[in-house]
Amino acid sequence: SDVCSSDLNGNGSLYGLDSSIKTRLNLQQGDFDYIAPLFRPSRHWDVHYRVGGRILNVYSDSTQSNALAYQHSSNNMFGGGPHAYIEGSRRVERIPGLAAFFGLDGAVIVGNINQNFNATEYLPQGQVMGSSSQFKVMSVPQLVFQTGLSFTPKRAPFTKYSIGYQLEQIWDLGQVNGSSVTLGDMGVFFRGQIDF
Repeated sequence: SDVCSSDLNGNGSLYGLDSSIKTRLNLQQGDFDYIAPLFRPSRHWDVHYRVGGRILNVYSDSTQSNALAYQHSSNNMFGGGPHAYIEGSRRVERIPGLAAFFGLDGAVIVGNINQNFNATEYLPQGQVMGSSSQFKVMSVPQLVFQTGLSFTPKRAPFTKYSIGYQLEQIWDLGQVNGSSVTLGDMGVFFRGQIDF
């Protein structure tokens, strides 16, 4: 399972005046997989894969405000679908337990997309408010690439520690009536793993 949360604050322009902008992102992901036995196509290489299902929830919103107006929009996608991961690793013979690896993870999530929009204008006569929402059921493709180094201690072969680089892309998170939300991330990761 994965949990990710991020907040971002900045400045912009709204109706010609400086405004504050706050954006939030929350991602929750869980997998239920069958892990296939390890396959060794050659002396130095190991290959393993897993297949199963994934549940994904991604919520994002943005707020912009100043003395004249307030605007808020949110997008929430929740669903599930098939998932598969394949990883190849090459063992470093001179350092037992150390290996270089690369992995590719893919999923197609089918679920609900809910969007909400709210706006308020502060006029001399009073406040003017409006809101709207829209909903759609659709499929969302997801792709993750990882590469790095892993280490399995000789005295604890059921554990594995990995460090590497990850590149992830999730398309069509908010493709509703002209709206568009696409999520991409990249960076260094560290992972501890226990097999049982």
